[in-house]
Amino acid sequence: MKIPRVPLSMGGRPELPVILQSENTECGLACIAMVSSAFGHREDLVSMRRRFPTGERGATLAGLMRTASALCLAPRALRLETGELKGLACPAILHWDFNHFVVLKRVNRRSIDVHDPAVGVRRYPLPEVGKHFTGVALELTPAEGFEKADKRERPPLTSWFSGIDAVLPALGQILVLSGLLQLVTLATPFYMQLVVDEVLVKHDADLLVLLGAGFFGLTIFSVLTRALRGFFGIYLTHQLSYHFGARLFRHLLSLPVTWFTRRQMGDIVSRFGSQRPIQEFLTSSTITVLLDGIMAVTTLTMLFLYSPLLASIVLATVLLYLLAQLVFYLPVKLRNFEQIVADARSDSHFMETIRSISAIKRFGAEPVRHNDWLNRFTDAVNARVRSSRLSLCVDLIESALSGTSHVLVVFLGARSVLSGDMSIGMLYAFLAWRSHMTSATTSLVNEYIRFLMLSLHLERLADIQSAAPEPGGESALVFPIEGGLELVDATFRYAPDDPVILDNVGVRVAAGEALAIFGPSGCGKSTLLSILAGMQSPSAGELLVDGHPISVIGVQSLREQTASVMQGDVLLSGSIASN
Repeated sequence: MKIPRVPLSMGGRPELPVILQSENTECGLACIAMVSSAFGHREDLVSMRRRFPTGERGATLAGLMRTASALCLAPRALRLETGELKGLACPAILHWDFNHFVVLKRVNRRSIDVHDPAVGVRRYPLPEVGKHFTGVALELTPAEGFEKADKRERPPLTSWFSGIDAVLPALGQILVLSGLLQLVTLATPFYMQLVVDEVLVKHDADLLVLLGAGFFGLTIFSVLTRALRGFFGIYLTHQLSYHFGARLFRHLLSLPVTWFTRRQMGDIVSRFGSQRPIQEFLTSSTITVLLDGIMAVTTLTMLFLYSPLLASIVLATVLLYLLAQLVFYLPVKLRNFEQIVADARSDSHFMETIRSISAIKRFGAEPVRHNDWLNRFTDAVNARVRSSRLSLCVDLIESALSGTSHVLVVFLGARSVLSGDMSIGMLYAFLAWRSHMTSATTSLVNEYIRFLMLSLHLERLADIQSAAPEPGGESALVFPIEGGLELVDATFRYAPDDPVILDNVGVRVAAGEALAIFGPSGCGKSTLLSILAGMQSPSAGELLVDGHPISVIGVQSLREQTASVMQGDVLLSGSIASN
């Protein structure tokens, strides 16, 4: 391919999302998805991977151009120097470190901003860019037929509610008990108001005893109700945790082997763990949001009945806090995303090191592995620091707004008491209801932001949930296998752009027959054995078991009645018999 040298700047910068690769070799596909989304065709890697499968060697520049053309994006490959990057039409794809692709978002005066599908948003000083940029870039512009649409495949949050009928009674009981607690909370400000305005002013000792006994009874009732709600909450949380975890793990085990081999172990563990924030939101936050909403409306009504001016100040404070949370939402989400990915990369390296510790020690590679892990761990720590800084900014804004509101309410409330518009008891009650209202609305805002953040975990879980189980997982026929295997005209390649590993291969092994396969490294011996064992399917051709197609026998039936030891297999924890 002849690559022109002169870049053509088209001007304008569409909004560029961050899409991180799930598989080790799909950086190019992730870059295409980011650029396509920036122009309005939003499609996630789950559907992109299904349409444009990537082999184990990754994508080439020519492959990316074919993928872009299929999406009606006009590709233009360029060869240029680092100093010419400012002339590119951003977003553009850059070849990086000779084995990677990134998306160029912006060229600044002294640096460039890139979206790296492996780690997220990064800024590189111009002198450092030359150490990574190979001189090859790919401009993409919408062509005729380009469709603006949202084709992302994300399981809705409601899909998590299926199969939880058994815990609905406990959920209803928690809701009723929480409602009773809210009523007690709403009643407590009257205690201080009545004591100040009726008891102290009129010196009514009998009323004081009556009020003390009544509100003490409410306190005992509140404690018992809170205990019951806690017990039901523990039951509900553990039941849903078991239900969600078991269902997701069962689906995970049904996925084909290639799904696991193309991903890092730490990333799989991290994605599986993304169910916990969703489970916690469904078990606790849904009830909290409902009750806090009722509490906020009720207390705000009481505040306006007591003093519209002071209530307006409290309401303005809440609205300003909501605005601050919305302003910081996208940066916080991005930092949290980067933190999750950085932690997963660090954990993957740690797990691989422990699993291969014998080989590492044989080669004396402990210092190398330690240095590599330290670099990944440093990235994870830095990501947590960036996320914590943004969270600290939000907390400081909330503290400043709350403190300012309290000072204004006390100041203006005291003036209302002096002018006779409010009694002292009313001011005490107003301050108590203000505290309840502020607490409820702050919780509502936080839960709303938490709900928005769930999209991050839903996107990560979609990589598991949307993956199709391997075909033939259950046998259509159940009968003993004698052991005859036949491979008819089998061809195998990992992806359409990858080279052919097995080309029109035919193998016949009779029951009880011994067969030895030998050849040079990389000729396809392990691939052939994997197909015969039912671990992979040929791209073309058919596997027969005792003369029956594997689609009829079922791969699970074949595996249950055969045994194999493949390269890279390890013993599981437990006894030899259990293995």
